Amino acid sequence: MCATPEDRRDICAVCGWRLHDDPVLGELTAADLAAAETALRTAEHTWDLRAAALAAPDTGDHPCLAAVIRGGPPQGDEAVRSGAVLPGGRSAPDDLPARAGPGAPLDELRHGRAELSFVECAPDGLHLTRVTFTEAGIPVLRAADSTPWRAVVPALDADATLCRFQLAGGNGTLQPVDRQAFDDAVRGWLTLSLPTVPGTAAVLLRPEPGWELLRRAAAVVARDHAVRLELPADRTASVEPGHPGEAPARRVAADRVRRLLRTLPLLADHTLLLARADRDTGTVRPHSHVLFPAGSRLAPGETATAEVTVYGGATGSTPSPAGPRRDPGRGRQRCPDRHRAPAQGRGAGTGTAHLRAARPRRGGPRRPRG
Repeated sequence: MCATPEDRRDICAVCGWRLHDDPVLGELTAADLAAAETALRTAEHTWDLRAAALAAPDTGDHPCLAAVIRGGPPQGDEAVRSGAVLPGGRSAPDDLPARAGPGAPLDELRHGRAELSFVECAPDGLHLTRVTFTEAGIPVLRAADSTPWRAVVPALDADATLCRFQLAGGNGTLQPVDRQAFDDAVRGWLTLSLPTVPGTAAVLLRPEPGWELLRRAAAVVARDHAVRLELPADRTASVEPGHPGEAPARRVAADRVRRLLRTLPLLADHTLLLARADRDTGTVRPHSHVLFPAGSRLAPGETATAEVTVYGGATGSTPSPAGPRRDPGRGRQRCPDRHRAPAQGRGAGTGTAHLRAARPRRGGPRRPRG
């Protein structure tokens, strides 16, 4: 039913279909054979509907998909099951080995590593995002590569919707994708793509439940010795705008990695560097103010904001913005400088070593008169 190779179990671990049963006395009757045939056809139909719901939530908008579902598309009020639920109400299997799991969090894995590779098996392709770290522990996105599934497994259908249907485990009336050949193809891609130099490690971003071939691909990746950690991919947040000409699949995969990296704790203070000018002597001295101390960590989706109010300009004895400075681990936030007037500078921390200017808040404090 699901085209998973026989593993000598009584019940298939993937689709739940009973493969072997107790022997019976006598010959099977026509009624027995008809009942077994009906049960098999019903299970095949339910299995394909589950995969179709993942590939295209509205099957009616994809005639090519509706045409290949065994037993035909859902009719009337026939329920289309959730893609993560198998026939019989069981949850989709998740047999990926938990070698690293919660015991090796991403911030611990970063220490002592020159590079991390994030591998994701997604419906739109196989993604490899490579991240290096500066001496201050600041992550830098080095490369993001995406490989379409058809380039790895040519047996998958050329139609994008039907390919997603197959990746979700659906077979329909299409030629089934040989599971062992699929595993070998993913292993070949991994061998050519994953860096093997010392000081590197790999992180597997788990696929969503229900995508049967993606689960198999992730299991192949997880067995590689370089994979030290497995994390769920964050697919809830919106994708940040990418660079012009950047492929959508690569941009989406890289953005998911960025959302993971921004939750790493800071290894050094992020400091606002100012210049303090003495109004009597004209001497200018550096003045620093810590915006985000070392160890600060953002929750997923969180943005921390620090505000600094600066009074006076270059002729006052109070701090004013200094020029650019590129010290490791230091972030620089420019504050507006208006002659002797107070101004608010706001730094928004959006992740490890990511500091951006935030708009000054209106209605800030005013310098008292008199």
